[in-house]
Amino acid sequence: MTIEAQNAFLKTLEEPVGNAIIILESKEPDTLLPTILSRCQLINLGNATQYSDEEITTCIDTLTLLGEVSVGKRLQKIDTFAKTQPDAIAFVNLAISALHKELEDHNLKRAKLLRNFLIARTQILGNITPKLALDAVFS
Repeated sequence: MTIEAQNAFLKTLEEPVGNAIIILESKEPDTLLPTILSRCQLINLGNATQYSDEEITTCIDTLTLLGEVSVGKRLQKIDTFAKTQPDAIAFVNLAISALHKELEDHNLKRAKLLRNFLIARTQILGNITPKLALDAVFS
């Protein structure tokens, strides 16, 4: 963005409409005005290219399934890939990358799910039970 565009964008950041969630993605955040950066929560989503297209597709299919099944079936499924904290973190990182890729492809309905996985990663790293943190993503 040009400096003029960034200054115009500040009004949106300072006075967002309703319950808006604004996702501003930049490969070079240091080129943004300090006033924009000070009003944003910086989150490193990682690099989706570290996963194959097959892994991304399988993950998206799993996320769709988890969002549609009952709590009991969801917990059973989560138990298959989140037995340990490292396994849960690996799944959450894959899910974040997959959802980030979908956002890049303009699938904005996944923004809330992406936000929930970012919260889950923080919770799991803080020693919350991975199974419960992952279930909360879909609740």
